[in-house]
Amino acid sequence: MDYLLFVISVLIVIAVIVGFHELGHFVAAKWSGVHVLKFKIGFGKELFSRPDKNGTDFSIGILPLGGYIQMLGEHDFPDYKKIPNPEKLKTYSEASLKEQAIIAFAGPFANLILAVLAFSLVFMIGVKDLAPLVGHVQKGSLAEEYGLQTGSKILEVDGYKINSFTDINTRLASRMGESGTIDIKYIHNKSYKSTSIEINDWLNDSSQISPINQLGISPFRPPIIESVVEGSAASEMGLFAGDKITSVNEIQIRTQEDLIQEISSRPEEEVQFVIERDGEALSKIWVIPSVNVDGKIKGRLGIYFIPISKLPNSLVIEITHNPITALARGTERTIEYTLLILDSIKKLIFGQVSTDNIGGPIQIAQLSGSAAKAGLVPFITFLAIMSINLGLINLLPIPVLDGGRLVLIGIEKVKGSELSEAFIEYSYRIGVFLILGLSIFAIFNDISRTI
Repeated sequence: MDYLLFVISVLIVIAVIVGFHELGHFVAAKWSGVHVLKFKIGFGKELFSRPDKNGTDFSIGILPLGGYIQMLGEHDFPDYKKIPNPEKLKTYSEASLKEQAIIAFAGPFANLILAVLAFSLVFMIGVKDLAPLVGHVQKGSLAEEYGLQTGSKILEVDGYKINSFTDINTRLASRMGESGTIDIKYIHNKSYKSTSIEINDWLNDSSQISPINQLGISPFRPPIIESVVEGSAASEMGLFAGDKITSVNEIQIRTQEDLIQEISSRPEEEVQFVIERDGEALSKIWVIPSVNVDGKIKGRLGIYFIPISKLPNSLVIEITHNPITALARGTERTIEYTLLILDSIKKLIFGQVSTDNIGGPIQIAQLSGSAAKAGLVPFITFLAIMSINLGLINLLPIPVLDGGRLVLIGIEKVKGSELSEAFIEYSYRIGVFLILGLSIFAIFNDISRTI
């Protein structure tokens, strides 16, 4: 079942973002009066094909991993003579440079529009996130060194207001590859405080470490039990759903990570627990059984913690907007992610962050499957982010991409005459070489992550 969800989610993400991209080109071409011969989503054998009254063939390929539109006069198309009175139709080469530029830009622009619509839908459905409260603080981490403590509420990061724990991660991610200080304002025990965390090449070579983990914090999630594994130590010692473990061997437990750390470090030890149940404190003593995890012996209790949806209201935020404000928030979120991704691309180009961060189809598939499994809102959010990525990547000045086409149009405008076929052909060969090289590198990174 998980595999089926994985496959379906990947196909949906790719088909939707590519389909919308090509729809942008299609609408711009029609607006410019250029005749479109074919609009196809996917490659390979056609599962569906239907021409409209204007002679445009709409089709779906068996492999929905891309798509294209074919405009009259854009490339050789042997069947164009079958179109009634083709001489009366406007070809791509007959379009003005301005119209050609609009057609090229329309695809990436459509991806940004899709992101706005997707984010707007998310805000209408309702966004539920963890409050910006610091949970477990890793020993020896930057967070501990600069004074952040369990229970601290983050108010600002680098001058940006923080509304949720996700906002913390986003702001920290924006500093990848940089040096200097990360300025944080927060409240602890009703006192307003601030700290400036010194960084040097922040996350430059940490492709698999999230910014909050690098800082050394996790969100505040209390150790409340959702369910108990049958036959486990937790079951045998009489723990139930709803129980909250507050101490282990007189060590205060405030977060899920605190409990995991204490239990895993005590295999085969006799441990005294204090459990809060229905407002009362209970004491239990039990020997923690051991398990072998990747060659390491660790203690394991056998419990599942409550999910975000069941956390107390004080620990979560939930925001729902009407369609108008949702559209405004969706636009803001799209701009925010667009600037973040552009900044990341710039840092990759100038070597501020490691190229290990580049992901390929395997990583995209893994992320889309995980997002789908997490629920509708995470999946729509992932689709929006991938749509922005596709739009911005297509604007890179590489021939065969829309950005490369815009560059060629600009050169032709400055030159004042058409570019030679040889120049265009060699430009496209270079573009294909660059794209293939980048794709191979991304796939290599994907494989390296799975080994």
